[in-house]
Amino acid sequence: MVLERSGHGDPERTLALLWRDPPETGKPGRKPGHSVEEIVQGAIRVADAEGLAAMSMVRLARELGIGTMSLYTYLPGKAELIDLMVDAALVERGLRWGPPPDGWRARIHRYADLTRRSYRSHPWLRQVSTVRPPLGPGLLEQREYLLEALSGIGLTEQHMADAADAVIAFVDATAALEVDDAQAEQTGLSGESWRKARRSFWANRFDETGYPAITRVWRSGGYDTDAAESTVRAHDFGLAQLLNGIEATITGRSTNDG
Repeated sequence: MVLERSGHGDPERTLALLWRDPPETGKPGRKPGHSVEEIVQGAIRVADAEGLAAMSMVRLARELGIGTMSLYTYLPGKAELIDLMVDAALVERGLRWGPPPDGWRARIHRYADLTRRSYRSHPWLRQVSTVRPPLGPGLLEQREYLLEALSGIGLTEQHMADAADAVIAFVDATAALEVDDAQAEQTGLSGESWRKARRSFWANRFDETGYPAITRVWRSGGYDTDAAESTVRAHDFGLAQLLNGIEATITGRSTNDG
């Protein structure tokens, strides 16, 4: 469920805020009472606690204890703020802090683990489309980390870029599914209760002869896990196969070169 899209604010103002350009000097008026960082963290607190839909400029001003019109002296509006919030969440993962794990696969797994943790901490991330991402420090750290992990292992530069994009798309998708399932559980719609309420479908509507593959997997126990566990298993399986595919590309290229 997408509520917001990044990249819809004023480009120059957004870039200046993302990279914390110093304000213009020489203008009269009082010194700002809040930093951009304080405003962004205030917005994240509201979104974490109340959801992205509740995070309006009015609500944020109340969180910060300032007037709504005063808030607009710091940033143009919610579109720019969304970009700042997303990038702050990306930075928060600390991808490039500390010694990297040994091996490119371990580095990708670290990326996936930190990203899934970020989605759990900030469930509203799944409600922001980043097809046009904010060009801030968080995005560049993400891209640098993944390309660094994939460097020197036998991929072409184009394959490195493609592999990084594939990892980002897969991990974001499965992280969002984990959040969706957790929130469904919190609202009382557990996987078990959902299945129980729909038992009549399997008894009265499902045609085993019309869906033989589903029937075979079902009868062999392939669906004998709850929704949360299925999502985690699908993530682990899918990421492993994605990395195997990258490795196969390396091996195939080495064989061809040889």
